[in-house]
Amino acid sequence: MFRLSRAPGALACLLSIPAVTASMPASAGLLDLFKPPAVTLAASTANVTEGGQVTVTVKLSQASLRNVKVPLTLGGTATKGRDYRNDIPASLSFGVLETTRQFTLTTIDDKEIEPLETLTIALGAPKNATVGTPGSLSLAIVDNDAPALPTLSFSSASASAPESQDSEVQIKLSKASTQTVTVQLAASGTATPNSDYKLTPASPASISFTPGQTSKTVKIKLIDDSLVESSETVVLSLSAPGNATLGATATHTRTIVDNDSAPSAGKWVMGYYVGYNRDLYPVDKVDFSALSHVAVGRITPKADGGLVTNFDIDDVYGPEWAKEVITRAHAAGTKAIVMVGGFGEYESFVSATRPENRARFVQNLVKLANDYGFDGWDLDWEPIEQPDQPAFTWLAQALRNAAPNKLITAPIYWVNNNFPDEADAFYAQVAPLLDQINVMSYGMSSGYWNWDTWHSSAIYGETATTPSSIDSTVRNWLRVGVPAAKLGIGIGFYGSCWRGVTEPYQVMKASDDTSGLPRMGNDDNDMSYTNIMTLYSKPGVKKWHEAAKTPYLSSSSPLGPQKCNFVSYEDERSIAEKALYVKQNGLGGAIVWTIDQGYLPNAPEGARAPLMKALKDGFLSP
Repeated sequence: MFRLSRAPGALACLLSIPAVTASMPASAGLLDLFKPPAVTLAASTANVTEGGQVTVTVKLSQASLRNVKVPLTLGGTATKGRDYRNDIPASLSFGVLETTRQFTLTTIDDKEIEPLETLTIALGAPKNATVGTPGSLSLAIVDNDAPALPTLSFSSASASAPESQDSEVQIKLSKASTQTVTVQLAASGTATPNSDYKLTPASPASISFTPGQTSKTVKIKLIDDSLVESSETVVLSLSAPGNATLGATATHTRTIVDNDSAPSAGKWVMGYYVGYNRDLYPVDKVDFSALSHVAVGRITPKADGGLVTNFDIDDVYGPEWAKEVITRAHAAGTKAIVMVGGFGEYESFVSATRPENRARFVQNLVKLANDYGFDGWDLDWEPIEQPDQPAFTWLAQALRNAAPNKLITAPIYWVNNNFPDEADAFYAQVAPLLDQINVMSYGMSSGYWNWDTWHSSAIYGETATTPSSIDSTVRNWLRVGVPAAKLGIGIGFYGSCWRGVTEPYQVMKASDDTSGLPRMGNDDNDMSYTNIMTLYSKPGVKKWHEAAKTPYLSSSSPLGPQKCNFVSYEDERSIAEKALYVKQNGLGGAIVWTIDQGYLPNAPEGARAPLMKALKDGFLSP
């Protein structure tokens, strides 16, 4: 039997429960009405400008059959009656089954200039309830009586001088202030900190003006090197002013004019321009005068000696695009070569050069070059195995006989310095038939080969555990007899991504990477120069490896979509170093894979193709 042993009034209340439960929350049970609820409070906003209002809501976690009363305690730096009206209740009461109470806080709009003030409201010990979470809140009262603040500006918007001449610029405050004024200083631009210049104070920096001060000096000490470089810039920017505003001249650009001349000029630089990436670098944006040759990619052999001529686009627009490239290249005085084959087309080359197909293959190549206006062919047969060497030699000789005035070039692999026999003397034997023999000296490292960490395209610095460099590769090819004047090096407009390591020459350990991702990320296309500059590079992560003559990004925190910690790539300085290497060693020139990957569409006009400009300055300028 169920027995009630309560006072008559409580019995009457219980007997009336069926009539009131209709107003209870669906999740509340009958016995919950006897439990003490938790009291919490919240505000409609955490910040209010003086003169504004805030609604404060106090809630019970559940309905109750008892009256609840909760006191309110005020605190903070704001003053009652001066910063907010004196009408906040000292306590709030909740009737039976009542769960929500609200009141309005009204701030006072005065004419005083004040710092940010706070008002805290806390729940005291409630009657017939407990204090829940949150049991307090803090409101910020923002002053709206701002004084006329001084402005911060550089003393000049720009300056230009040779790299041997240091300079300085002042940060000016338009008038003295009674308060401490602060501003953030940052440096960017195409020049490299600590390689091209040193900044005092070092960037990024917080600049402070004590009351009464109106000027601060930033010193730019330039590093006079012997590199042949394009003009470079140091861009100083002001941001985040405190107790001041930014003036009209919040940026200062210092142009560093190179004072070194190239030892010689007239080298070739052939850039691959491929149809499948054409939208990355629209043809009307390409400065073809930055190249001596453009290799238009690509056509591929058919097994029967025919050709696939869609240029990795389609059968209609592909040829149209290729012809526009040729027209624009010739207008700039640049030779247009057609790329034949490429990675994945080995079997097609083998079949097309079989005795029953080879005459048709050569006839089709010559006809295409004449119909389109190409100046020659880049025979990208990868790889040329020893049994294929006679067929390749026949192909080069047949093209030379059929079109003696056209150019024939061929790419070859870089050489692992631990295996110098990879340099095959066959290429010295076939060199008389070729105008250029270009080393694909990019992507020259991998975490899958048990190497120590290394660069994608180092000029020097190879070791037994990082056995690749342009210099060691060139020396091996020259050793087997490839003529220096016909030998070119490779420049990649893409880089490489390492995870779990931050520097070159680091020994690979399983414990280095806890991300669960492969040691190496994707490289070609994914790690284009465009993507590296826009998705991976940020202030403070760029470094220069003097031993390898190459830049890299280094960060203990993962960078970019591929979560890289060490990114190797090319920039203007490394291209200038490669041009200098070519000239000092009497080599023929360089190739680029691919120019599509080096365009910065969102950069200012004139700064969207910095690597192309570096090619032009390094290889083609007198």
